Amino acid sequence: MAHVKPFFRIQNQSIFYYALLIASFAISLKLFFSSNGLPISFQKDHVGWYLNFSKEVFHPVYALKGAYFSESMLLPVLANSFGAARSMVAYKIFCSILTISILPALFIFAARFFQNLFQTATFIFLICISYAYLWNFTLGYPDPLTILLLFWVAFEQNSKRICLGVILAALSHFSLALLALLGLLALIISSTSLNRVNRFALIKAIVIGLVLGRAILAAWYFGFDYNPSSRFSWAFEYGLESFVKRYDENISGFWFTPGLRFLVVYSFVFLYFLVNKKWAICLAALFALALTYLGLFFTVDGYRIFAVIICAPYAWLLKEFILSLFQKIQEYLRPT
Repeated sequence: MAHVKPFFRIQNQSIFYYALLIASFAISLKLFFSSNGLPISFQKDHVGWYLNFSKEVFHPVYALKGAYFSESMLLPVLANSFGAARSMVAYKIFCSILTISILPALFIFAARFFQNLFQTATFIFLICISYAYLWNFTLGYPDPLTILLLFWVAFEQNSKRICLGVILAALSHFSLALLALLGLLALIISSTSLNRVNRFALIKAIVIGLVLGRAILAAWYFGFDYNPSSRFSWAFEYGLESFVKRYDENISGFWFTPGLRFLVVYSFVFLYFLVNKKWAICLAALFALALTYLGLFFTVDGYRIFAVIICAPYAWLLKEFILSLFQKIQEYLRPT
């Protein structure tokens, strides 16, 4: 991976590293507890089907065997294994811990990648002001675990760990992970910070991870006698007319689903690359965003769908933007 030479390096053992890590955790707590949806999330039986799935994940009852959401087996397996499936409160606390962990984990991923205080802080700042899932979440779904894994994949540089992250993301929510990783692949192909060998290695790791993840799901279905209907089949049965009707009822709401600040930041980064004539990155950014809106259109769960699909492409796009921006700053400050 080609890095620009940082002008303020941050070592994992430095006081700056731990100060920013603690700050990211504090900010995450503040955003989490400021969520308007938090009280609703702890109501009895709210998103109760994933709790029931967690209780019965190793011994599925008839109703679960054909449920489309049984594709998302990783969170229920973990909840069952850690005893979080014993009650709704315990399960929601488990989901809360995962949600609060997103921002601190992102800081660790970013600091490890950039090895630079200013670049890491810039990334975290942009995420905090634009990625609304940090405060606009619904507890109970596998979203926080899927998001954590996809963010990890977006920052990881080791092919084996990328493959592992993709496998786990596929087991967490295969349909959304597939769309997210297709968007990420487009950005990897367009990347200016990768040489040909590294680019091919990342692409291969993601493709292999998706294939292995789907194979493990198939083995899981066979071993525990599941026969789930796919989410794509559900969308087909729901019907195109129904999706179009939902769209027509709130057109502006659909396009502004990720929030104005996300759209402003995304547009600014896009225009930055456009001005710098990085045509491939611009096309990849549009493709990733279009894919995310497509997933949003063919679902009924609103922002949570958008947040999961866009997270890895968005992190990669911000990485490319920050590397390019700081390289230009260094070149400008360099003595002539």
